[in-house]
Amino acid sequence: MERLRNPYTGLGQYCLQLGQAFVADNATKGMVFTALVPENRREVFGSSMQYKVVTPWHKWLGIPIEADVWHCMHQDSDYLPRNKKTAVVYTIHDLNFLERLDYSEAKKARKLAAIQRKINNAAGLVYISEFVRAQVHSQLNVPARMAERVIYNGGGHPEEVTEKAQVVVKRDKPFLFSIGIHPKKNY
Repeated sequence: MERLRNPYTGLGQYCLQLGQAFVADNATKGMVFTALVPENRREVFGSSMQYKVVTPWHKWLGIPIEADVWHCMHQDSDYLPRNKKTAVVYTIHDLNFLERLDYSEAKKARKLAAIQRKINNAAGLVYISEFVRAQVHSQLNVPARMAERVIYNGGGHPEEVTEKAQVVVKRDKPFLFSIGIHPKKNY
């Protein structure tokens, strides 16, 4: 959950909300969760979760932690457990970089190769939509043995999320609504 360094981005919100769901479900499942967080986000989920503070050298040395399962919250994460026997699950949010006009074909190929290496070493993959799952299968080699699951962001099926997300905005003057900090999102 190192992306909590900026909780106001899409991945920051994803990590925040998923952590909150882990804490809410922890009592019923009897599991222990440890979150890899930036120093300023320690205790963000309260005392029912354990914390490991991320440091720059963790990218190269690995995280010294004993865990049955390590969940990388996004496909670009460079943070992995030091113990190579730990099962790693990746959540793949998108392959949007393939559509970026500012990326060379070589850069796109390097990014695809990096994701392929992660898939090759993964115990499982989570996708945020059936579209992303299909895109990954068309662009990369997913081994037949791979455990895969589609889990929609927001904790429900699209129709459930749509029903819950209907909001009526009452305003008496113009306003600007914007989300994002990345140029690729036309911010």
